Amino acid sequence: MSSVPKAAVRAALFGRAFSSSARSPSIRRRAVGTVTLLLAVSTAWVLLSGTVARLLRTVAPVSDKQGARIGPMSNVRATLRAVQKAKPEERANVLAGELAAWKEGPPPATVAAAAAACTPRDAADALLRGPGLSSWGVVDVGANGGYPVTDVSLRRGAAWVVSIEPDERNFKRLRRRRRNGGAFLPVAGAAGANSGRAKMRFHKSRDDFSCFNCLDTRKSEVFEHDVNVYTVDQLVMDATAATVAQPPEGAGCSASKVAAVPIRLLKTDTQGHERAVLEGARRLLAAKRVHYVMMEFDPKLFHTRDNAMGALREIFAAGLQCVQLALAGVSDNARLSESFPFFGARAVTNESATEFYEFVKASDKYTDVLCSSR
Repeated sequence: MSSVPKAAVRAALFGRAFSSSARSPSIRRRAVGTVTLLLAVSTAWVLLSGTVARLLRTVAPVSDKQGARIGPMSNVRATLRAVQKAKPEERANVLAGELAAWKEGPPPATVAAAAAACTPRDAADALLRGPGLSSWGVVDVGANGGYPVTDVSLRRGAAWVVSIEPDERNFKRLRRRRRNGGAFLPVAGAAGANSGRAKMRFHKSRDDFSCFNCLDTRKSEVFEHDVNVYTVDQLVMDATAATVAQPPEGAGCSASKVAAVPIRLLKTDTQGHERAVLEGARRLLAAKRVHYVMMEFDPKLFHTRDNAMGALREIFAAGLQCVQLALAGVSDNARLSESFPFFGARAVTNESATEFYEFVKASDKYTDVLCSSR
């Protein structure tokens, strides 16, 4: 049996070019170049992974209320990108760790950077954790169907959760949320500066956008009807929560229990109505019973600068200090630190509030602020 020439074998496997002795050096050079490129990419990946690990230094599981810490910050953009690329539970863990390390004074740069890479869902995960949650209450204004604040609070056993939602479609889903040992009071209505009745606008095909003045009633898909309006002070400080709505069977949410428990988180996501919600919570905030406030901040829905600044002033008047969370709808928040040095580097304070407002307005997006008493 005659042997097959090696050149023929190479030609059959790799094509005529490979079998050509004249082109073999060129092919070999390309092969060497490809291998070199692959080695370079692999090395870069290893170095990048090490950088992320050093920045995040995740030293505790997600269930640990102390969380993880950010390492030394070389620059805001690198830190933002490292936290942003982490898994959601890791982002929440980092934010929890930085908040736990923030003891007093203005929020440090690491808190601002960690928050700017986190979504409201990440923030809820970071805030509502640990065995101590069973002695805290949570107020969720504009709860929608319960995601994320009501859902996380109930699953992790908060002492009680008061959830306020005006859209009947969402309220049906909200009532079905399961709890894990705590008390649950879903309230059918809206929160505002004063209690009573008010006309509210709803969208026929969207159940995530009910509001008092953000929808055009001239459009056929928009409709109105009256809703009950309560103040947060009325629901919590005046201990009347048990009388404003019928809790699910077995909820066990008594007025005395609501009145006695400090509040881990007051969240408001009310499509530009945040100022009125906070005005209706002045006594509660002044009493220093609220540890964290999370508020949606959308310049378009506030309509005017005065309305937006008024919402922030309510928070500052209560002695809370704020950082901002990630901008909604932005895939790479870290890039914003180049065009907007404010983002991820500074706290939102009475002095910086105007700059913060202008930044969010210029971005044409919306965000949330996370505020704490220290």
